[in-house]
Amino acid sequence: MGQSVNVESRWRTHLCDLRRGKHENSYLLNAWVKYGENSFEFLLLQECVEALLNDLEGHFIDTLGTLSRDKGYNLEAVVRGRHVLSEETRAKMAEAKRGKPIHPKTLAALVAHNKGKVRSQEFREKLRKANLGKKASEETKAKLSESHKGLSLSEESRVKLGNSNRGQTRTEETKAKISKANKGLKRTAEQISQMSAIRKGVKQSPETIEKRAASLRGRKRGPLSDEAKAKLSASLKGKKHTAETKAKMSESHRRRIVKATEAPKAEPAP
Repeated sequence: MGQSVNVESRWRTHLCDLRRGKHENSYLLNAWVKYGENSFEFLLLQECVEALLNDLEGHFIDTLGTLSRDKGYNLEAVVRGRHVLSEETRAKMAEAKRGKPIHPKTLAALVAHNKGKVRSQEFREKLRKANLGKKASEETKAKLSESHKGLSLSEESRVKLGNSNRGQTRTEETKAKISKANKGLKRTAEQISQMSAIRKGVKQSPETIEKRAASLRGRKRGPLSDEAKAKLSASLKGKKHTAETKAKMSESHRRRIVKATEAPKAEPAP
């Protein structure tokens, strides 16, 4: 599918290049060689004024699907003002760029171009599917970690992240991975301070409180190490509980005593 202001001249150029085996479209040339000249037919679909050439070409390419390998031989096109490439061309371009580092100036220009852009839900879904199952290398992970260091999220971003994760149920596999990644991880004093500031004043729902209580119920903890005791003491030093917190602690303590006294005593052995 193509366009021209001089159709006969355009067709003669195509025909000459194909016969000489020097055509720029390798996919079309391979088909020409394989099936022979007699298998191809040249047709004029529509005549129009020059100003409408791009629009009509894009319309026919989009309608007939000639960017698809099983329907046509177009490698690229301008459809509705967008420059569209075929899957084959995209794959070749991606392969050519693979492993090549992006120049810092190019990277800065890309970041500036994309800053403030709001992606549509359709675009996000395509991006999610494209990255599904991909595993980042250790080098990539290290680069991502370094780029996010010291980055502080705005209040709006935090709210969006919270809303996007709300109600999501993680699989046991995901939970295990998160647990493994955080095991033995020591946070800096700055990180602890930031996390504390973020959580300050946040009230947990009764459902969340019950879930946490259920997960801790029946769990037996071993004696605390001297280091853990020192840390706990330092974190509580100078802290003053509110009247509400004191009342809750008192009620919790009272329930434990009642539960202990009501527990059935073991009968003495005969």
